[in-house]
Amino acid sequence: MAETAPCYALSFSAREAIETERVPDTIADCVACRVPAQESRGVILDGVSRVLSVTEAEIRVAMKRALGDTHQMAEGGGALPIAAVLMDIADDPAGFEVKCVVVILTGGIVDQVLLCRVIASQDLK
Repeated sequence: MAETAPCYALSFSAREAIETERVPDTIADCVACRVPAQESRGVILDGVSRVLSVTEAEIRVAMKRALGDTHQMAEGGGALPIAAVLMDIADDPAGFEVKCVVVILTGGIVDQVLLCRVIASQDLK
């Protein structure tokens, strides 16, 4: 999840719906909501073991890595799984020494101006 869009992460931790005060401002616009949808929340609670929150800079890095490493464009929301894995590896590199990690890359609809800003950004990892 995007750190700036916390309603699903908060709801996961609390095991109940948590609403935030305002619609978040995030590059991952698909998670920019203040009220978690009941159906989505149920799926997450039933099938997810943990939720990671990533920063806007980590999302931009993931978008750049997707484009540079795979030649596939990912919008902010589509880059969230990549950002989470990169963050998790940075936090615990030993935990990934013998693991095969697979993420699903979705969402390639990126505003051209936003994409240019992301590519030109100084966020590197």
